[in-house]
Amino acid sequence: ASCGSGSAPQPDLILVSVDTLRADHLPFYGGARDTGGDPAQEFSPSWLAAQGTVYATCWATAGETLPSLGSFWTGLPPLEHGGVSNQGTVTLPSRLPDLRRKRFAAAHALLANQSLRAGCGLEAGFDSYGLLFKANEPKIPAAMLARTAPEISAGRPLLVWAHFMAPHQPYAPPAAAADRYGAGTLRAADNEFLYDLHRQGRVDPGLREELLKLYDAEVRTASAYVQELLAGLDAQYRAAGRGGLLENAVVVFFSDHGEDLGDRYGYFMHAKSLYSGVIRVPLVIAGPGWRGGDRRATPLSLMDVLPLVLEGRAPASEY
Repeated sequence: ASCGSGSAPQPDLILVSVDTLRADHLPFYGGARDTGGDPAQEFSPSWLAAQGTVYATCWATAGETLPSLGSFWTGLPPLEHGGVSNQGTVTLPSRLPDLRRKRFAAAHALLANQSLRAGCGLEAGFDSYGLLFKANEPKIPAAMLARTAPEISAGRPLLVWAHFMAPHQPYAPPAAAADRYGAGTLRAADNEFLYDLHRQGRVDPGLREELLKLYDAEVRTASAYVQELLAGLDAQYRAAGRGGLLENAVVVFFSDHGEDLGDRYGYFMHAKSLYSGVIRVPLVIAGPGWRGGDRRATPLSLMDVLPLVLEGRAPASEY
């Protein structure tokens, strides 16, 4: 499916990425907990998955944020675009400046990961590009809505990118989210705690389950941020007399990479591994031209997503 053709107005593009979100810990990928939010509540990730197309197998190019999202924006593997680590810089231009010339009058990004700082190579082409890290992450929906309100009211073709980070270690979810999944005495796991588990080379099954509860609670927290942003955008389109969000925009929900979560050797994080838990990421596309309830088995890479959404170009066949 493509997202527009002929002389019909082309939809806006809303990109929502969640850092360190492992696909199989979402209920619409087989996860046991309601980490995607209430499917009956509009604009939760679980609701969005029911309204759009879910790709069963989408691969990240790396287990780190900048290399992976550099591939999303450039369509190239990390060794080609140059951003081979989170401390590096994507040296080849992203697709955004060309997209701005062809299609989008405005583009705004708000991001919660410091590796996506201005200067990382992905900021070119955005009218605003900001970092809201750690305690400031919950401010991303409201801050983005302040940027989009005049654009939507004026009907300017719009691209939005919001990147949330809650599932990334350390695992320290809000108390309400931890309680939802029955977290016990372990209420948080800092980086040193997780590093020590890996140094031991093993993790007790009971402790692993407690850590999974904390991770899933962080995913549920990120889902609430996603829902707040998308519901706010929907309200802005309706206030402008344009109908709802999914009538006006294609929404792409995805992750930069997953998490090992103690599957082997007591390792819970991501940058040291390319196992499927780390590089298989969720991908949901909803909006004009995308069928609700559709599930596609065709494997694809994050490098394929923008050409697929904007041009209807099929994924590369070699995956």
